Amino acid sequence: MNTQSRITDSQHSKFEIKHSWIPIVICLLLLEISYCSSESDIVTIDVHKANDLLRNSDYRYLDVRTREEFNKGHIDFNDSLNIPYMLDTPQGRVKNTNFVEQVLSLCTKDDHLVVGCKSGIRSAYATTILLDAGFKHVYNMGGGYIAWVENELLVAMKTPKIVTIDVLKANDLLRNGGYRYLDVRTEEEFKKGHVDFDDALNIPYMFNTPQGRVKNPNFMEQVLPVCTKDDHLIVVRHLITL
Repeated sequence: MNTQSRITDSQHSKFEIKHSWIPIVICLLLLEISYCSSESDIVTIDVHKANDLLRNSDYRYLDVRTREEFNKGHIDFNDSLNIPYMLDTPQGRVKNTNFVEQVLSLCTKDDHLVVGCKSGIRSAYATTILLDAGFKHVYNMGGGYIAWVENELLVAMKTPKIVTIDVLKANDLLRNGGYRYLDVRTEEEFKKGHVDFDDALNIPYMFNTPQGRVKNPNFMEQVLPVCTKDDHLIVVRHLITL
């Protein structure tokens, strides 16, 4: 093979290699265009703009966090909606496949919505899906609930409900209802006398010290190793003996 032939073959090979990238480049460009087109439909507003819209116009807040997150604390509007974009499962978080249908059961596509989550990521995805489904007036709240709290805007916190029962009801639940007895008196008080259940727990809420009684700072950490948050407990602080 002469020199001219080798040069021609080399140039031809370079041409093939060079042009073999063209389909890949085209695909990447199409993906970028598709992504930008989807992203361009999203209008993200900050928490102050969201607060103004929610208080002074017909916009409604759609919280797409999980139910557990919502119950721990949420933006303080009576007409707020909580429809999770993601669901917690034993295998981890998965997308809520019925998200749009659940929103449509409570809203129309002409409703004005501000969508928020914890930090603004899930809400961006949720906003995209709603826009793709035909919703016309949807804003994504940048920064989410974290930014809302950091800017000291009003929030609603879940207040635990304490249910007090008498000793007869407690006895019935402990013997027949799958409940467990948690005595939060001091260890000294417990040893002087306690309710007769083999699985009764004694985890003091207060400690006796030379300076008086002080709160047990590790109370929750001591309860959690022996109980789960789904356990049924009856808690007692006083035991009066005659």
